[in-house]
Amino acid sequence: MPSSLRKIARVAIYADRLSKASPSPLDQEMRRSFPDPSIVIERVDQHDIKRASLYQDMLMFVLPGIEGESSVYHEHVGPSNALIRDYVAKGGRFFGQCAGACYAASAVRFTPEWAPMKQRDAGLLGLFNGMAHGPIPGLGVDGEDPRYYRGLTHANITLELGDYNHTIPLVYTSGPTFIPNSGQPMNIIGRYMDGEDKPAIISFDYGHGFVVLSGPVPQNGATPPTGIAQFQTLDALFDVIRPYEAQRMQFFDMLMRMFKNHARMKGLTV
Repeated sequence: MPSSLRKIARVAIYADRLSKASPSPLDQEMRRSFPDPSIVIERVDQHDIKRASLYQDMLMFVLPGIEGESSVYHEHVGPSNALIRDYVAKGGRFFGQCAGACYAASAVRFTPEWAPMKQRDAGLLGLFNGMAHGPIPGLGVDGEDPRYYRGLTHANITLELGDYNHTIPLVYTSGPTFIPNSGQPMNIIGRYMDGEDKPAIISFDYGHGFVVLSGPVPQNGATPPTGIAQFQTLDALFDVIRPYEAQRMQFFDMLMRMFKNHARMKGLTV
């Protein structure tokens, strides 16, 4: 179909600053992975996601991690839970990372070594019928520790996606593993190599829709954030992940092709 006749397909990235959503660098990575101008990458807030019209011709809804360790997604995204679930169940797509992946579960346990446990069993999105539990013991760092930039460190992830089989370090910010309840199917795409091979990245169908949840943040590469003070731990992190940047980008693009292929199967022209 000529590009001039295509409908606009939308990638909606939740980016409400009041919700402490941390969408960067999703915009840039999505645009790199979806260069077609008929695919619009846009940031949305808690008011936008209440509009039913937002979900028309949507390629995917993206819920990123947060700044800090106290999520208010249940307050800000919660009023739109039914709309998001309905969109996915009718053939839509959802991509959640870190706190966004936690929010997509039906139960959350956050058990850091440096702070009291937090848990939530109600008011969540509930696409994944099971528990999101993090951080992985020995891998997370305190997001409030001044030695670290927003708690960024890395986790070695063993990735298995089709013919792609590699273990690479991915940026990690105390994200979860996924423990399914009985009857919840899931395809394990990545495992925490240093966390007893627990599931790190999973996919599954929800109704007629498709969901990917990730404990690490595969969109984060080796490009330093601009306008921040220098952190020795951040420099050390980039030294670890930089040699694997091409593999990370290849993996991220493969994830995005999964969403794109599903959208095509459901009749969206992308």
